Parts: sequence; structure tokens; C-alpha cells
Amino acid sequence: MYTLAESGQIKVFLDHFGCIFMSHRPVKEMFSKAAFVISTTAGIGTKNVIKIIQRNLKYWGIRKIYKCGLTLRAKDWGDMLFKKQNKYKKILEKNHIVFIVQ
Repeated sequence: MYTLAESGQIKVFLDHFGCIFMSHRPVKEMFSKAAFVISTTAGIGTKNVIKIIQRNLKYWGIRKIYKCGLTLRAKDWGDMLFKKQNKYKKILEKNHIVFIVQ
């Protein structure tokens, strides 16, 4: 995430695949796919970014979309409090298991 929105790289990626929106040129293989969207930030904004990515994935035909937004309150993972690292590890492991089982 970058300045309360998706990064330029993600925006270009999503724009590049706009051609496979279901209203343009649907790809039937996407209907059986699942996605796991993870957004991290030092401050606020993960919900907005996840919503944008989720909308694009939905328009591609992906029906199962799992989401996880993490506010690190630090520059990177190593700068976070150990307690918060453990909390987020548990959240990611739980979501990972749900994603894999589905």
C-alpha cells in the first residue's frame, strides 16, 4: 500500500488485466480460482486497498476472495513489537489454513 491507495505496481498490474473482466473477455479458469489478498501499512488505509483489489478479482470471475489487512505501526516487520509480530503470525496462519482448505 502507498499513500492510502494501491501502489503504482499493483495499479499497473490490475490495469493490464482489465481485459479479462467478465464484461470484456472472461477467462473460465478464473471461476474456480481463490485469492488471498494481504495488505500491510505503517498507518491507515488497508481496507481501501483491499477493496480495490477485491473488486478487480471479483470482476475477473474469482468467487472466493480472502482478505487480511495488517497495520504494522512500524517501518518493517523487524521494527514491530514482538507481541504484535506473534499476533499477526497467528492471524496469517489462521487465514492461510482457511485459504488452503478451501
